[in-house]
Amino acid sequence: MSPDKKAKPSGFDALRREVIGAGLCTACGACIGVCPAKCIKFDYEMEEPVLSGECQPCGLCHLVCAGKDIPMPQMERMLFSRERSLEEESLGVWRSRLIGYAGDPLIRQSGTSGGCATALLTYALEAGIIDGALCVGMSAAQPWRAIPRLATKSSEILDSAKSKYVVVPVNALLNEARQRGIKKLGIVGLPCHIHALRKMQMHGQPGSVLRNIEFAIGLFCGSGFSFATTRHLIAKFAGVPLTNIARLEYRGGPNSEDMYVTTVDGLKKIIPGKERTSINLRTRRDRCTVCLDFSAELADVSIGDIFVAGGKGRLPHYSAMLVRTEAGDSLVGGAEKAGYIKTSPLKPSGFYYNIGLELKKQLLPHFFLERKRVGWPIPDYHREINPLPPRLISEEDAVSEQKSQIPEVAEWLARKPES
Repeated sequence: MSPDKKAKPSGFDALRREVIGAGLCTACGACIGVCPAKCIKFDYEMEEPVLSGECQPCGLCHLVCAGKDIPMPQMERMLFSRERSLEEESLGVWRSRLIGYAGDPLIRQSGTSGGCATALLTYALEAGIIDGALCVGMSAAQPWRAIPRLATKSSEILDSAKSKYVVVPVNALLNEARQRGIKKLGIVGLPCHIHALRKMQMHGQPGSVLRNIEFAIGLFCGSGFSFATTRHLIAKFAGVPLTNIARLEYRGGPNSEDMYVTTVDGLKKIIPGKERTSINLRTRRDRCTVCLDFSAELADVSIGDIFVAGGKGRLPHYSAMLVRTEAGDSLVGGAEKAGYIKTSPLKPSGFYYNIGLELKKQLLPHFFLERKRVGWPIPDYHREINPLPPRLISEEDAVSEQKSQIPEVAEWLARKPES
C-alpha cells in the first residue's frame, strides 16, 4: 500500500470474522456501548453481538474489543505505572489486601459475601462521587433473565446486589449512560468487562464515554456461563417453566449459596449450591477457558469470596478485597470513614483458596498452552503464560492464618461438614 493511502477502518465485519466467529467474544458488550451508529445489539439467544443496522466502519468496536487482544503489560503500565512483579502473578498489582463487610446489616445480608461492592456503589452515589452505577439486575419483564442495569438510586443498587452466573453485556449501556446525562459513572464488572474499559482508556477512545467513568469495581471470576445452564438447573431441580418464575436469585438464602426460584404463586424452589456449582464448573463458556484473569486485575478495587481452607467452602458475609489504584484507595477509604464498610488487612490465605484462582491461574493455563500448540484461537495477552504451582500456601498454614485473622473461621470449621 502506498504511504498516501490509509487503510479503511475495520468495522463490524472484522470484529465478526476475527473475534465472534473465532469463538473469542467475551460478550462484555463494549462494541455495543461504543458504537456511534447504534447498529450493534446483543442477541440473548446466541449470546453475542449482532449487526442490527448499517455499519459505518469507524473501527471503534474492533479497537476496544478485548476478546482477541488484551495488552496486559501496556495497560498495567498505564494504570499502575509499572508491570506486575513475579510475586504478584497470582493476584495482579495491588496496594492493599483487605477483608471487609458492609456497615449496613441489610446490605451485608442482601449482597454476595460481605456486600462490599453494593456498599461502595451506595456510598459513591450518596456522596456525589457518581450519579449513576452500571451493574447487573434482573429483568422486570423476564425475571429469570439477568440484564445490564443503569442504577441512579440507592434502592436500584441494592436491588442489583448478588452475583449472577450468566452472560451479561454490562458495557452495552455505556452510550446510554452518556445519553441519559450521567456525568459521573461507577462500573461493576467481571475481568472481561474491565479489560475492555482499560483498552478504551489506553486508546483514549471514545472520549465521550471515557469522560464519565470515575472508577471500576471488578468481581472475582472463575468463569461465565450460558443461560442454557440456568435453564437446565431450573428444569432439573425446580421443575417450573420460566414463565412461571417471579424471582430468580443465583445466590440466595442465609449464607448466599443456594439458588432460589420463586414462582408467581409464591412457592420457593431451592437448588442446592453444590448442585449449581457442580454443573457450572462443567458448563463454562468456551471463551472463559482461555481467560486467565481471576481477580479483575485491572480494576480500581477487586472484590470476591473468601474460601476457607480445607475444602470448607465460602465464608459467608465477608468479602476479600484488593485495592489496586489511587482511585480505589480513595473510594474504599471514604466509604470506611463514612461507615459504609468495615475492613481490616487480609493475609494471602484469604485469596489463595478461592476456586477461581485455582482454575484461572493453575489449571486453565495448561489448556491455554495446549490450544496454542494445536493452533486453536486464543487471546493474546502480550506476555508469557505459565501455570502457577497448585500450592501457593500450605493448607495447614492457611487454616492457621485464617483462624488467627478471622475469628468466625474457627466456628465455621467446627460446624461445616466435610464436603
